[in-house]
Amino acid sequence: MLAAETSIGANVSEANGAISKADFSAKFSVAYKESLETKYWLHLLKDSRIYFFQIEANKLIAEAGCNYLKLCFPF
Repeated sequence: MLAAETSIGANVSEANGAISKADFSAKFSVAYKESLETKYWLHLLKDSRIYFFQIEANKLIAEAGCNYLKLCFPF
């Protein structure tokens, strides 16, 4: 999960430095896909039977609602 979530910011940063519209689109598409993977892992943890994971996942999901990822990737 950490790899997916840290990759989002890296790819958005690369997209901002793109040399063409196609390059921007490609980088931003990768960031979007990584956000979907992060969402998958968070919901998997939230739905787990391990209470600690449920609590932590709920905190992270709530936090994501207040940051730029929610604005960039409404899912």
